[in-house]
Amino acid sequence: MQVVDLGFRLEDIGDENTGLQREPCKPESWDKRRETLERHKAREEEIEILANQRVELNTMTAPEFLAWLEPKLALHCPKVVPPASILEAQAGRIWQQREAEKRCATILQEIEAEAAQAGAASEAGS
Repeated sequence: MQVVDLGFRLEDIGDENTGLQREPCKPESWDKRRETLERHKAREEEIEILANQRVELNTMTAPEFLAWLEPKLALHCPKVVPPASILEAQAGRIWQQREAEKRCATILQEIEAEAAQAGAASEAGS
């Protein structure tokens, strides 16, 4: 299996004024982190930013995140569409579940009505 790094690059986060919100931070073990960043081909400008700041995915709204993610997935991961037989089987399971919920709701209403009548009858007999 091939692993593809979709991580943020400088062009993904933008600059400090118009890009994603940055937070100040002081990473522990900076020398080791720098080595890791270099090994993963981070550019010097990115390394300098990460020495004092961080940007997290959760600073993006859902639409912003999807706008960032979808082109990266399209570039690296072909879309997978299951065979028709699997889609049909799943549609059948969904239909069965909805029918069961509807039918159980009707039966439950009948049982509740019977219970209410039984309770009223026992109170009347007392």
